[in-house]
Amino acid sequence: MKKNLLTLSLLLLCFFSKAQYIYTGGCIDSSLIQISFYCPGTIQPTNYAPVCGCNGKTYRNYCTAQNMGGVTTYQSGICGNFDIDFQPNPIIPNSIDNGFGVLSIYSNYADAYALIQIYDVYGRVWFVNQQEVTNSASSSIYTLDIYMDIFPRGIYYLFVTINGEFKIKKIMKANLH
Repeated sequence: MKKNLLTLSLLLLCFFSKAQYIYTGGCIDSSLIQISFYCPGTIQPTNYAPVCGCNGKTYRNYCTAQNMGGVTTYQSGICGNFDIDFQPNPIIPNSIDNGFGVLSIYSNYADAYALIQIYDVYGRVWFVNQQEVTNSASSSIYTLDIYMDIFPRGIYYLFVTINGEFKIKKIMKANLH
């Protein structure tokens, strides 16, 4: 009886250790995920080189896709019509960025406007802007510096809307004083 129970336990262990690999079709390999791994250049806005993972999710660059997402295959560019990135996050007063955050919008739209809004957790509007994202190439990256020193510390939500489609990014304003 104990032998049968041990055999069943080992079979279940083998099955569940490969469960993520089986259910994602081989797209995600959890053994690649390294929680404490640092991808060089991930905090510089200029290193925003998005890749589309085989799981349909856009990652900041190939290093993030492999080491933080466990993605086994990816292609250069974004997965949908547009994607956003905001760096640094969190914003830290009196740091090297001088209180500025950089919003990057990667767009595949030919002619469009991006509505950019930042709200606090109470629904108050802290920033509104509209930026043209017209491109002549197949895709373009637009950047916008946002002065965050006037924002009190807390959690904010960045909304970017283009042609009725929207993306949301959580931003943190820290205060180390």
